[in-house]
Amino acid sequence: MRPTVPLAGLVLCALVLAACTDSNEKPRAAAWPKSYAETTCPEYNSAMTEEQQRAAAADMLADAQKLDGSTQSPMDRKVNGFVVSLAMTCALHPNLDLATVGVTLYRRDKNYKPEPLPPAPTLSP
Repeated sequence: MRPTVPLAGLVLCALVLAACTDSNEKPRAAAWPKSYAETTCPEYNSAMTEEQQRAAAADMLADAQKLDGSTQSPMDRKVNGFVVSLAMTCALHPNLDLATVGVTLYRRDKNYKPEPLPPAPTLSP
């Protein structure tokens, strides 16, 4: 049986990602003029530069991980994988927007979740 993602959860995550892409808040992605919810998959794959794609992926991944309690920036290997997954999914589903693709990938692939914190050291008596 395929796992399903509740629609309300996807909508909430998409709204959070769309709200978190304000160009005043995220200067590293300011060169891209649209929110990720307004960015189409063809724009991601063809109009955005590699730098813009990476910045978008890093922004979306960081915002999603914050919802899961992370206070760290996403690891480079996770951002790199997210860039590739976004491009591949957008190629297969050109009618979707970037925020929807990002939320769906994050919710379905546990590899994009934040790394667990190491256990706190125990004090010796």
